[in-house]
Amino acid sequence: MKLVVAVILGFMLLGCSERPKGDVCQQIDDVSIFMCESSKQYFEGGKVENYLAFYVSSELKERAVPNLTETLSRLANSSSQIDIGGKDSLETRKVVLAAVENLVRENVNLNGVQVMYLGPAIHKNIISASFKQLGARILYVEYGQ
Repeated sequence: MKLVVAVILGFMLLGCSERPKGDVCQQIDDVSIFMCESSKQYFEGGKVENYLAFYVSSELKERAVPNLTETLSRLANSSSQIDIGGKDSLETRKVVLAAVENLVRENVNLNGVQVMYLGPAIHKNIISASFKQLGARILYVEYGQ
């Protein structure tokens, strides 16, 4: 049964079948759009045990940096993937760079972690370099302004 569900989900994620009504790609809110876009992307090779997503929103306010820092710390040296994005690309960039700075100070290593970042092309170099500095694999998806 698990194999059947995995195969069906695989086809949906690859766009090989019609998305069911109520699917995240049928929604119009910002988080659903982010989740839909990230579901269309994938890393080549590598087994991943955990999939997570972190969406920077105005509701997080001052908790965004500590929450992302803690989330990434827990992924250290694991075979996990985290998708990161947000509505406001400048705020998202600021939060991510602050969290990465915290992890560097704490000597956290993200070897084995795959980070998919959805953001504008202008931020690609700094975000990619920051995660590579921690040992993570990065897939930067140009998205948004």
